[in-house]
Amino acid sequence: MILDLWRTAPHNLLWPSTSVTQAGWFQRLADDGNHLWMLNAADVASRYTHNVLGWPRGTVQAINDHVFQISGNPGFCAIITLSQPLGRAHTVWTVAGVIDSTREPYIP
Repeated sequence: MILDLWRTAPHNLLWPSTSVTQAGWFQRLADDGNHLWMLNAADVASRYTHNVLGWPRGTVQAINDHVFQISGNPGFCAIITLSQPLGRAHTVWTVAGVIDSTREPYIP
């Protein structure tokens, strides 16, 4: 299988923030010590597959600094692309693109 992964993340903001304004709100929460998981791209990717896709917790493998493969039970694999909508380092991450094996053809 050949996947064309994004060199830069798409401009979509899917989860947990869906706008730059909302990302700023989450950033203020993180600055105050809440939702610190949002500052870690791998944690955001893992939580997305669990909370949104409803999958059990899986193995997280970094493909690069903003693309992660999450795999778990046989047949469950997702490629999650993230972005930092505030446009700078050390800020919250947001899911920007998803390839989901339960919705897309998947050949191991």
